[in-house]
Amino acid sequence: MLRLFYESRLKGSYYLAWRRGLLTNLLNPKSLLFCSVLLPQFIHTQQGAVALQFTLLGAVLVGVGLLYDVLYACLGAQMQRWFASQHKRQIFQRWVFGTLLIGFALRLAA
Repeated sequence: MLRLFYESRLKGSYYLAWRRGLLTNLLNPKSLLFCSVLLPQFIHTQQGAVALQFTLLGAVLVGVGLLYDVLYACLGAQMQRWFASQHKRQIFQRWVFGTLLIGFALRLAA
């Protein structure tokens, strides 16, 4: 029954996923803080329209973020195919991450 619940959730529309991502990004205080605190130091009023400078810097920020996210997704897909290609790699991955999680738990308990 739990499996059917997750499968039905995964079959949602792209619009709902897009809307959820948009709301998450718009309500993210880290991005608002970054843009309101760190971006103005690169704005020079004597070099032209301030709004244009903000727009250009924002576009560069979005472009670099998009490029990073695309590369990260492609690397993740490539790693998934590599691990899925052999059962021994999957077993190795489970042991490594299981050991790491146990180590983190022991460290937190100490």
